[in-house]
Amino acid sequence: MAIEILQSLDNKGDVLVERVPSDGSGDIAYGAQVVVRESQEAVFFRDGQALDRFAPGRHTVTSANIPLLRGLLKLPFGGKTPFKVEVYFVNRKVFTDLKWGTPQPVAFRDAEFGIVRLRAHGIYSLRIIDSGLFVNKYVGTGNLKMVGELEDFLRGIIVSRTFDFLGEQVKSLLDLPALYDEFAIALKAKLTNEIATYGIELVDFTVGAITAPPEVEKAMDERARMGAIGDMDRYTRYKTAEAIGDAAKQPGGGGMAGMGAGLGAGMAIGGQMADAMKDKGGKSAPEKVVVCGKCGFENAAGSKFCGKCGAALHPVCPKCGEELVPGDKFCGKCGKALK
Repeated sequence: MAIEILQSLDNKGDVLVERVPSDGSGDIAYGAQVVVRESQEAVFFRDGQALDRFAPGRHTVTSANIPLLRGLLKLPFGGKTPFKVEVYFVNRKVFTDLKWGTPQPVAFRDAEFGIVRLRAHGIYSLRIIDSGLFVNKYVGTGNLKMVGELEDFLRGIIVSRTFDFLGEQVKSLLDLPALYDEFAIALKAKLTNEIATYGIELVDFTVGAITAPPEVEKAMDERARMGAIGDMDRYTRYKTAEAIGDAAKQPGGGGMAGMGAGLGAGMAIGGQMADAMKDKGGKSAPEKVVVCGKCGFENAAGSKFCGKCGAALHPVCPKCGEELVPGDKFCGKCGKALK
């Protein structure tokens, strides 16, 4: 029996596509009624080819309003013979609050923390803009597709492109909070081009969060408190000082042992801080001096004669000029006897 009424009832609003008939091709009678609800589009298919389309409203099938199908089947004008065809009712509304996220942590090479396993999630909205392309590339020969199925399908694409883009654009997670908005905009542009090949428009896209393991987040927080992002030397000194404080709080012998370790670490910190002060000020510590035994003038290290009185700061051999050790009776180089 030929089908006389073609329609798709979607009471919940979560049906993407429904095919009539649900299996195979149906005999559609001339004069059949096609009821297309608001936001829907009905597409007549024959042999996998999208042909005539109907916008929202009630339509009577005649040879005049299916010109592509009539031409393909060589149907005469005014013919009454039923013809075989599939009709897909495609929901063209905007589907909102769709979710994407990583089912498992994904490895990311961070410039500061090395290999870090990240999770990411967000929301997006979409609509179908090319019903024929969408049916051919996504629906295939299926008879019913729900929005949840499309959400699952797109999740893999979005997660893969997100981490590809993250690796290209972001060097460290420390930089990420300031880049969320720009990152989401750029990623949306990249995803839009790929998803459009399925006849889908990506209306909106947001990155809710990209999160690291707790231990990495703690390290990031500590770096932020130091106000020295990127300065690993200061960060190391901060962590050492923090360890000393924790050791000092331990009760009993453990505390004393901890203090001992802490003092050792503290000495190391002192050296590091001195080096840092040297680097920061651009000046070296005062050099050693040689005090003249005759007049008391302080001469620069390595001086052989006093810059004030001219006295020799170190005795030298009168014959060869070799520097002598006070008390020597003979020159160790030339053997001259000394007074």
